[in-house]
Amino acid sequence: MRAILAIDQGTTNSKAVLVSETGEVLARGSAGVGISYPQSGWVEQDPRRIFASVCEAIETCLNKASEVTVEAVGVSNQRESVTVWDAETGEALGPVLSWQCRRTAPDCERLIAEGHLDRVEALTGLPLDPMFPGSKFRWLLDRVPAGRRVHLGTIDSWLIHCLTGGGRHVCDASNAARSQLLDLNGQVWSEELGQIFGVDIAMLPEVLDSSADFGTTRGLPGIADGTPIRSAIGDSHAALFGHGAFKPGDGKVTFGTGSSVMTTLPRFIAPQNGITTTVAWRIAGVPTFAFE
Repeated sequence: MRAILAIDQGTTNSKAVLVSETGEVLARGSAGVGISYPQSGWVEQDPRRIFASVCEAIETCLNKASEVTVEAVGVSNQRESVTVWDAETGEALGPVLSWQCRRTAPDCERLIAEGHLDRVEALTGLPLDPMFPGSKFRWLLDRVPAGRRVHLGTIDSWLIHCLTGGGRHVCDASNAARSQLLDLNGQVWSEELGQIFGVDIAMLPEVLDSSADFGTTRGLPGIADGTPIRSAIGDSHAALFGHGAFKPGDGKVTFGTGSSVMTTLPRFIAPQNGITTTVAWRIAGVPTFAFE
């Protein structure tokens, strides 16, 4: 039987699901991730453990299904959590700074005092808050050993790097939109935002549509080398799409480690009153926007 392998890398667990061509769930697997709290307000994870948990979830899932051929892989992931790795060796060079982490609160306060808040919100749809990755990327870079050429990324980009055996440095538009370095209107990494946060945007992954060619698997136990990875999307965005919220005004509420209320928009609308604006997904080069 032919099937798609769906991977959902969450804050506390990684999950794998085999889905048949008719939409039937054939098997499931999951594995815990683990979270560390080095000091008050600091929340981090081990990027190597995150990928290991994905492999464990896949193995459990495959062991529950017989005579299944995995035709393609799709990835959804926890958002706003970021990490750094060596661009040449693939070695993890820091922890994953969780979306829950508040360690860069002083940096955000400094950027607000310098008058950057309105501009950052206008470009990214996101406020200057340590939940979002702009300041986290800088924190990670400040602790990388000198002389290393590095890649920065959201969790989808780290997983795709691992799934392809280091072959690709890419992410999807929905995850890029939560990085605080993407110009939502232009759909490109912003040099201006890079200067504000002190991040060289050349270190960031190539931004692809949410349905795209993300490369092929290599060295993934139980999955044939060359299996295409054809989708990547932030988990909350995946829920909006999965519920069929395609018309402006359609919405969903999801509950997990965090909760998300998201509503599809007809176009980019600047955030207001505590709401953020984001790319819900991007297909054939056309972004769909949402309030969250």
